[in-house]
Formats: sequence, structure tokens, C-alpha cells
Amino acid sequence: MKQQKYEEARELLLLEAKLVRLRIEAENLKLRKAEESKTRQGNQLIKLADVAYQLSQTRLLSQRALFSTSRRRHWIWLLLAVILGLSR
Repeated sequence: MKQQKYEEARELLLLEAKLVRLRIEAENLKLRKAEESKTRQGNQLIKLADVAYQLSQTRLLSQRALFSTSRRRHWIWLLLAVILGLSR
């Protein structure tokens, strides 16, 4: 009888130890996932900021190009109008 109680107590302690290890492992996994999520979110914000900067640069460059092109066209049409006497 003593031997059986001893075996049951031993088995119970082993199961409790296994449960504690599993809880620790689950908590470590949870912390690791949270850290990876923060890192991923930070990387996404950096990528978004980089894309926004590139877009703003591209937009500014294209606006400058369009502005200078339309300005050139304006002056060309004005010059043609003056040469042809169409201007008042």
C-alpha cells in the first residue's frame, strides 16, 4: 500500500512538473510572438514611411516636370501668337 501511494505521489509530482514546464514554454512563446509582432509592426511603419517619402519625391518631381512642361508650352504658344499677330 505504501509503495502504491509512493508511486501515485511520484506520478502526480511528475505531471505537475510537466504542467509547470508547459506553462513556462507557453508564456515564453507568447512573449516571443508579442516581440515579433512589435518588430514586424515597427518594420511596417518604417517601410510605410519610406514608401510615403518616395511617393512624395516622385510626386514632387512629376509636378515639377509637368509644371515646367506646361510653362514651356505656354511660352511657346505665346511666342507663336506674337509672331503670327494673334495676340492683342
